[in-house]
Amino acid sequence: MNTEQSKADYIAARKAIEDGRRARAAENLSEHVYTQLVAGNGVEVWRCKAPRSTFYAFDIMMTRFGIAIVGDTENMTFVVGNSYGMEFLAGKDIEYYIHSKLDAKCKEVEFDQDCWREQVVQGAIARIREISNDEEMEKWPAWVNDYDQQNAELYAQVLSFARAMYEAEMDTTWWSDLVDQLVEAEDIEFTEQAMLFAQEYGETMCLDDLEQSSIEKTRESVFGNLYMINHAAKAIMAIKALATDVGVHSSE
Repeated sequence: MNTEQSKADYIAARKAIEDGRRARAAENLSEHVYTQLVAGNGVEVWRCKAPRSTFYAFDIMMTRFGIAIVGDTENMTFVVGNSYGMEFLAGKDIEYYIHSKLDAKCKEVEFDQDCWREQVVQGAIARIREISNDEEMEKWPAWVNDYDQQNAELYAQVLSFARAMYEAEMDTTWWSDLVDQLVEAEDIEFTEQAMLFAQEYGETMCLDDLEQSSIEKTRESVFGNLYMINHAAKAIMAIKALATDVGVHSSE
């Protein structure tokens, strides 16, 4: 697969994820009503709630010193104040810009198993390259020389190859250890486990420089809440625009 195709596939996959999050937010808030509770002295508060239900109900509170979301969602605070306005929460760039303004304590992360497996398999391939001479390199599979390729089956291919090398009695101890470590790494489900594994097998698996942030991702619930906040903020902006339009026509 060429680079341009890989890039196009990545963009399409990202858009599908974003569209899915946006659709879930719209569904969760489909019956919500938006009521302004406070407006004045540099403070703005809106209640976002469906009639006769507190399911996914929350308040958006904006002051000079910050923005806070509290209610039947994970509570969130942003390190920007009301000078950014509701326009900030209603912005297009949810996953980078709006997320970047979250208070650090709200930026919850979780173990990213896909990134972990990619780190492990790329490390294993790098190590295979290190121990192979030129003659062996010519006989190894294509991915040994082109290990930047993105292939969902690459992990299984490397594991199968290592098993074949072990069964062929090629430096059996090293290949046996590699097989065991690949199998162990595949079952890891938590960041702490991954970091301990990297410490123990860093040299064999070329994981000496592994950084915790490289195997973690933003928790899906954080994005879920951000998309709901964004959906509500857009609805509030529409209400404000309508009120302004009505006011202009009344004054005429």
